[in-house]
Amino acid sequence: MGVIICVFFAEVHRALLKVAEVKEIYELRGAGHPIREIARELDISRNTVRRYLKSPEAMRPKARPSRGSKLDPYTGYIDQRMSEGLQNCVVLYREICARGYAGSYSTVVQCMCGRAGGSVSLRPRSGSRRLQVNRPKWTGGASRTSASTGGGTVSGYS
Repeated sequence: MGVIICVFFAEVHRALLKVAEVKEIYELRGAGHPIREIARELDISRNTVRRYLKSPEAMRPKARPSRGSKLDPYTGYIDQRMSEGLQNCVVLYREICARGYAGSYSTVVQCMCGRAGGSVSLRPRSGSRRLQVNRPKWTGGASRTSASTGGGTVSGYS
């Protein structure tokens, strides 16, 4: 019994031509070459050549509309707190999280640095409570051999 192998070829699609390719289209057309020959030489579609010759301005990339940020609803509050003199990113991040912000800390830092010209504090004050990760402690049990201790036994974490 034979084996059937199916191979699918993905169509390669280039959105826009490179500047050098567009210049070459105009140079070849100016030299009197037909559209079919230009398309064959540049390995592009005849319709693409026609579009560039018809309206080169229409083929330029268009500016995309800016997307909103998760931080957008809180920018008024951020401006208010910064005008009050707050320049600590951690404190502001905690405050807007309490108000429902679900984005990242780095987004808040970028926003504050952009508004304050980079003169913001990225860490809490030395006396403030820091975020801590609660890790389970190993209390012992059976001894095990550790390669990092030269093959000795490790009994437990404290």
